Amino acid sequence: MLVVVRTVTTATRLLDVLDLLCEDARVQIVFTFEQSSAFTTGVTGFIDAIGGLLLPWDQAVRHRFDIAICASENGALHQLQAPLILLPHGAGHNKFSKSSNNISGYNPQQLIHHGTVVPQVIVLSHGEQLDQLAASCSEAVPHAVVAGDICFERLRSSTPHRARYRKALGLGDSQRLVVVSSTWGTRSAFGRDHELVQRLLTALPRDEYRVALVLHPSIWFGHSPYAVRGWLRSALDAGLLLVPPHEGWRATLVAADLLISDHGSISLYGAAVGVAVLLAAFDHDEVVPGTPMAALADKAVALDAHSDLRSQIDTAMAAHDQQALELVASRVFGRAGAGAGFLRSLLYDVMALPEPAGPATARPVDEPSAEERRMQAHLVSTTLIDDHTVELERFPATLPSASAPGRDQHIAVEDDVFDTALADSAAVVLARDAPADVLSWARQVLADRPAARVVAAKNLIVLRRDGRVLQMTAEPAAEPADDLAVAASAVCALTARRPEFAGGMMTIKLGGRTLQVRLTEFTDRGSPVSR
Repeated sequence: MLVVVRTVTTATRLLDVLDLLCEDARVQIVFTFEQSSAFTTGVTGFIDAIGGLLLPWDQAVRHRFDIAICASENGALHQLQAPLILLPHGAGHNKFSKSSNNISGYNPQQLIHHGTVVPQVIVLSHGEQLDQLAASCSEAVPHAVVAGDICFERLRSSTPHRARYRKALGLGDSQRLVVVSSTWGTRSAFGRDHELVQRLLTALPRDEYRVALVLHPSIWFGHSPYAVRGWLRSALDAGLLLVPPHEGWRATLVAADLLISDHGSISLYGAAVGVAVLLAAFDHDEVVPGTPMAALADKAVALDAHSDLRSQIDTAMAAHDQQALELVASRVFGRAGAGAGFLRSLLYDVMALPEPAGPATARPVDEPSAEERRMQAHLVSTTLIDDHTVELERFPATLPSASAPGRDQHIAVEDDVFDTALADSAAVVLARDAPADVLSWARQVLADRPAARVVAAKNLIVLRRDGRVLQMTAEPAAEPADDLAVAASAVCALTARRPEFAGGMMTIKLGGRTLQVRLTEFTDRGSPVSR
């Protein structure tokens, strides 16, 4: 089998097909790189990373193969000496080609060479697409087969593992995951507004929401991973989960509570698995009228990126019309639940090999591994409910943030935070690594940072005002790594309003979580820590 790769996007799509037969020792899989695309960067590195055998194109076209597969009709595919299976590299065929007025995937100048249809089989994901193909290239219709969408089949089989994927992304039980997805181009969500993720991180309390970003591989490799990470540096410092271009988007989508997207295929995949969708951008000129993608624009709610983001997100999740969006997506994905078996049979028929015994299955995708940086500085917004109850919301302190009327705010940082301005202005300082002698460490921090009112390490909270040391016990300690930071900020808020606060039981409300903290006075058999 010859696997013809043009871009990273097509490579990732073809791996789903290979998953159906990679265990068969009768089939030797080799790759070749057709380099006529404008987005060739990253392809050889991707094939090397998966350990694939890569043949130069000029060598591949000189040899006969029993079968070839490709996920784009573009390029010199007529040179291949193999029956070619052409598959889509997105959710159906919903867009016009950026280089012509043809529907992407149905370009007759590419599908036909010297009067002969190049692919032996053209795989469609839904019967509705036969009419499109007939209108674009009627000669190719006899070669078309409706085989479903193997990418969707794997996504569908992954949905029972939502809890596992959420855990891999580091999500708490009550946290809601907002996924921002963008196709490529100037009219995409990222092309129109690359600062949207920063504004989301500023607007959404970290303990209640997490934000993940999925960018089309053509953004990553059209501009370079270096450039992308540079554009997103502030967002990464503020807690963004950046999903890599090769894989991870499907598991992240299954884990999501809301998808903010555009006219890219992920919008239809999200709708198909029941995720609420907000559209941050939509290129009506690129989308083919009457297609499921065009219908999605009519059903999904448009995001106003410069209005109250949090209220729009909460409203979209609460008012999510799952049935309407799934109905739109059902026009894209045919043979649901049976596509893997049909496609495998098709491949073996073309190869003239007996199909292996046992059912073909679309395996769940692996756990996601998003790029993430440790957050070392929070802007903490606090409200005192009563003498022993504090409500907290935490936001990234590294991004500009609007003040919260009626709420007190302070900065909480780890003691080795890189931003010296934040370190100098922080009211709460936390030990990143527990010091051997907490009280000596606290004494030094309070001396070095005059703005600090509370310092904390291990389970001890030290107050600058009178040098008291409070020992903390959380009930229940469900997330102990963060309990001390939360309790220290709550103590900071309480003592600012009630200097006489001397400990006892304290209730902390943090998003959907309520933490009961017991604070008791601690002495070190020596002098006070600070006066």
